[in-house]
Amino acid sequence: MIHIEQQAPPKTTDWYQLNTEWEASPLSQKDFCLEKNLSYASFVSKRGKIIKKRKCVLKSHFSRVTVAHSKAIEAPSALRLTLPSGACLDIPLSIDMTGLKPILVLLGVIC
Repeated sequence: MIHIEQQAPPKTTDWYQLNTEWEASPLSQKDFCLEKNLSYASFVSKRGKIIKKRKCVLKSHFSRVTVAHSKAIEAPSALRLTLPSGACLDIPLSIDMTGLKPILVLLGVIC
């Protein structure tokens, strides 16, 4: 009879660390979970959330902007966002931030 000794899971699970370990291992997710004495369903669920967060971070990026100084100009009344699709969105500077966030989420600018 073969006896396989399994590790006890840590008291507080570091899912990010476990995900990193699994990505570096040659094991399938199920085998990794068996080896680490983890619930496969929990691992898959937590890994999905980690991947979703990564995608949000990758979506958000900033571009360097150079401001050209010229003669005095009239202060703008709106902020113009030009999306990768070429669409322009003029947002009034008076907009409440609570009203702006759903717009940016919908456009995929932030998560």
